[in-house]
Amino acid sequence: MKLQQISVSLSIGCVIYFFTLALDCITVADFSCAPGWKSYPYLATCIKAFTSSKNWYEAKNVCQEEGGDLVKFRDKKKVKFLADNVLSVHGTYWIGKKFYLKGYMNDCVEYTYFGYFVPNINLCTKPFYFICEVPSVCENNTYGANCSNRCSPHCGGANNSCDITNGSCANGCVGGYHGELCESVCENNTYGANCSNRCSPHCGGANNSCDITNGSCANGCVGGYRGEFCESVCEDNTYGVSCSKRCSPHCSGVNNTCDKTNGTCVFGCVHGYGGALCDIEIESVESASASIGTMSYSKAALVAFIILFTFVYSTCVCLVPMRRALHHAGRSTPLDIVTESEELSLYYSSLGYSDILTY
Repeated sequence: MKLQQISVSLSIGCVIYFFTLALDCITVADFSCAPGWKSYPYLATCIKAFTSSKNWYEAKNVCQEEGGDLVKFRDKKKVKFLADNVLSVHGTYWIGKKFYLKGYMNDCVEYTYFGYFVPNINLCTKPFYFICEVPSVCENNTYGANCSNRCSPHCGGANNSCDITNGSCANGCVGGYHGELCESVCENNTYGANCSNRCSPHCGGANNSCDITNGSCANGCVGGYRGEFCESVCEDNTYGVSCSKRCSPHCSGVNNTCDKTNGTCVFGCVHGYGGALCDIEIESVESASASIGTMSYSKAALVAFIILFTFVYSTCVCLVPMRRALHHAGRSTPLDIVTESEELSLYYSSLGYSDILTY
């Protein structure tokens, strides 16, 4: 039983050992690092060993000038990676850890490499080789772990590059976009890099909108303005949308000036013309009025004739019955001497109205 337990333990230990060894011995081809630097995929950094001797402080300055710092060891994977991929010259190398224990305030940590690493401390002023580590520079507009993400195509700057860690657009956005990752389209009548410009208030169309990239007025201009950005006022004698119309030649004043928005003649009209746009001949208006007057007189004469005719006709119709009534009553008085009142009296008597008084 004991032998079986030992055998199982050894088997598990060997599996773990060889699995760990396989992970530690992974080599990575150069990518996203400058020539001479090795890519460390676990942190997306680049590592390089320098074989020029410097004290710890000088070595640290060199690494900072390269954009990084002295390498720091946080696990055995990095130690193994350095031995397998970075170091080729045996010797002692400064790393980025200063020793701050009591009694060792002037000492720094170094690793001696003879195919394997031996950690040690030494006076920081001694000259040794050193190892620098800098952030990797992802290529082809990529960022993140192993440069597996692509920068936004709307990032500004050369090649639309972005921060290799989080993808933010360090150089801002191209025209028409804004936001940390340049994924938001310009809105509220803004345009240009980071949407920092406003569309012209003279752009035509709904809400005076414009092209989000360059600010050109895609829907033309409102009345009185012209140009790609609708910033130029209409020239003399022109008006309307994009200055496409000409002022009336009958506008008064110098150069027949008119309102650049609606074309009304600012200084009135020349003699003989009227209307807001000075496009109506006044003589034509007077002729039309005269014609209307003539028609009115003709209508009045016709009405008067009809009234007169009606009166005469009515009178004749009334006199005939009256005369007949006189004849039946035996009156011998000649018609030319019968008064109007007598005729009316006889007329009403013939109709049976004997009590009607005459005047």
